[in-house]
Amino acid sequence: MSISRRAFLKGTAVGAAGASLVVPGGMVLAKKAAMLPAPKGNRVVVVGGGWGGVSVARNLKKFNSKAEVVLIEKNQTFMSCPLSNLYLGGMMPYEAFQFEYRNVGKQGIHVVHETVYEIDRGARTVATSGGTLKYDYLVLAPGIDYMWDTVKGLWDARYEVPIAFKPGAEHLMLRRQLEDFEEGTLVVGIPKGPIRCPPGPYERVAMLAHHIKVNKLKAKLIVLDANPKPMSKGPGFLSAYEELYGDIVEYNTDHAVEAVDHRKKVIHHTLGEIKYDMANIIPQMQAGAVCMMAGVDDGRWVPINPKTMQTKADNRVFVVGDVVGGQPFPKSGFQAMSVGKVAARQLANIMEGKAPVAPSLSNKCYSTVEGMTKPDGLAIDVAHSFEWNEGEQKWARQAKAGLQRSSQIASSSREWARGVWFELFGEHS
Repeated sequence: MSISRRAFLKGTAVGAAGASLVVPGGMVLAKKAAMLPAPKGNRVVVVGGGWGGVSVARNLKKFNSKAEVVLIEKNQTFMSCPLSNLYLGGMMPYEAFQFEYRNVGKQGIHVVHETVYEIDRGARTVATSGGTLKYDYLVLAPGIDYMWDTVKGLWDARYEVPIAFKPGAEHLMLRRQLEDFEEGTLVVGIPKGPIRCPPGPYERVAMLAHHIKVNKLKAKLIVLDANPKPMSKGPGFLSAYEELYGDIVEYNTDHAVEAVDHRKKVIHHTLGEIKYDMANIIPQMQAGAVCMMAGVDDGRWVPINPKTMQTKADNRVFVVGDVVGGQPFPKSGFQAMSVGKVAARQLANIMEGKAPVAPSLSNKCYSTVEGMTKPDGLAIDVAHSFEWNEGEQKWARQAKAGLQRSSQIASSSREWARGVWFELFGEHS
């Protein structure tokens, strides 16, 4: 069975069917009180409580304390995708990546756990399973959806071949499969970009190889990369594969996965087919379904005014995070958090009748490639800075990649994660 994005939207609501409201102070109200009365001032509704959505909500309250901010998030708890490959590699426990929203609710933000059914931009309403919310401004931060049709058979194989680029159950399934994997061929399929976290698939390869190595499994890890080279930190990853996992990892470029037959355990790719014992096939990605529900996407991503993060379809609708299209910054958690700050500042200015400011952005990304020789393993990193060019009305990017793996970078990645998780959720893991 194959399922298209439009068919998915017809039969599925976006969000979770939980029905509680965390109001400022952390008090949980009953379901009937979940929807709020008409706003007295500017109400900003944020759909999606990940890195970008929480960043917008918390920073907007800092920049404009009078704004009424409502955060709609389908899950009762947050799980961090950044660093989650370390869970798959057996280096960090699953619980280390999970956080609750109670401290977000204490910042004067209404946190609603509901299902979003409809967005009416004309009426400026968001319909949920608990009622309808009026908004003055809307921020969409739903993250990605999978483009199932780009790999034939993957939808049918989704439980046997979990993708694990959406945090939660998929990670648990993939880790459980890895624990049961004793020998044979493990295949990882990497799609053409843009995707969420471009270095993520390559770090995963290293962590899976680490698992094979540390457990002394009689196994081969074959990588089928649709790209001509790694999408990020290529020299660092390739040297790690060769020097640390030369007898385990076989890395192939320009090998796009076209189909999966999970019953016969066969993967078809552009240059042939391969039998597998375990597989992690990552499809192409697109903006989360609420962007199509709101009618602000271009069929895959969301075109924006890059200075303000307003959508081109509607200047009362902003987007942050992975859904943003056509910009030079990567689809990463930290970048979503940085863009969230920019969107919050610009939105606060717009509500106060001020002109948008000249923004700036930065990004930092760590990838662990080995975990046996040091407590925190060995890692590589990349840093980006983005400067706004007012004359050309676009972002200019500079990048600096650390090609040499080190334990210091690995240690820094843990400190970085603790810092940003605390900034978002007010608690350390």
